[in-house]
Amino acid sequence: MILNRHFGDVATSVTDMTYDPQKHHRRSVRLRNYDYSFPGAYYVTICVNHRKCLLGIVINDEVILNGAGKMVEYWWNEIARKFPLVDLDEHIVMPNHIHGIIKIVDRRHREKELFHQGKSRDQISEALIHLPARCEALSEIIKWFKTMTTNAYINGVKEQQWQHFNRHFWQMRYYEHVIKGLKEFLEIRRYMRLNPKRWSLNRKK
Repeated sequence: MILNRHFGDVATSVTDMTYDPQKHHRRSVRLRNYDYSFPGAYYVTICVNHRKCLLGIVINDEVILNGAGKMVEYWWNEIARKFPLVDLDEHIVMPNHIHGIIKIVDRRHREKELFHQGKSRDQISEALIHLPARCEALSEIIKWFKTMTTNAYINGVKEQQWQHFNRHFWQMRYYEHVIKGLKEFLEIRRYMRLNPKRWSLNRKK
C-alpha cells in the first residue's frame, strides 16, 4: 500500500540524504491505476525545453532569477489561488527548471482549517459552497501552470526582448513522484534547498 498523506509543518533537519535524483529523474514514476487527484503530497520537476537557461543564473550558490524566472515563480504561487484544494510546500526555480511540492487536500481538510481559525458554522458552510467536490488531477494543475507561464513568456519575448524559445517553452513531459512518507518528504525538501550548490559544483567539474 502506498502511504500518501498530507504533510503539515515539519522539522527540516535531515542528516542522511538518501533521495537519489539521478535514479528518480530518469523518467516520471507514474503509478499505474493511481488517482493523481487523490489527497497527498506530490513532488514535481518541470524543465525548460532543451534545458535552456532562460530563467536566471547561479552565483555563489545562490539563484538569481531574471524577469522570466520571477514570472515563473509568480505563476507557481498562483496555483493555490486557482485550485482551492491545493496547498503549496517548498519550491525552487533554477535557471532551466523548477522543483516543487504540491499538496492536494480534500474538503474535510479545508473544513478543519476553517474551524481552527475560529470561523462560525455559517461561515464554514458558505466557504465550502465554493469548493469543488474534489481537486483536479495533478496533470491538469501542471497543464494550467505551463499554459500561464508560456503565454507570459511569449509576451516577455514581444515586449521585453526575452530570449526566444524553439516551439515549446517547457518540455512536453514533466517528472512527478508520489511522496510516500515523512522521511522522503524531508529528503526532497533538502534536495531542493541544495540545488543551487549542486548546480555550482556540477559547473566546476
